[in-house]
Amino acid sequence: MIAITVRSAMSIAQALGGRKIEVALDESADISGLFAHLSQTYGEAFHRHIFKKDGTTKDGHFSVLLNGRNIFAYDGFGCTLNEGDDVLILPAISGG
Repeated sequence: MIAITVRSAMSIAQALGGRKIEVALDESADISGLFAHLSQTYGEAFHRHIFKKDGTTKDGHFSVLLNGRNIFAYDGFGCTLNEGDDVLILPAISGG
């Protein structure tokens, strides 16, 4: 098992019960696996922020940083997670 930190803000933080949580995952976990774990653990409150009804991600509705860098600078949702990693999930901000 590896331990990672998940940080979030606004509505996603509310869904996770706090702005910073510690998560234990299998050593082969990636961002997709993390999101599956968070959906199982926190249910619809988290799931609806990340996934559409058909199970695909809501592209453009959130950003994910792995150790301070956008996950798409790496392998996107396939980024392998390592012990001590810091994942930041931010909802998109819009307005007029």
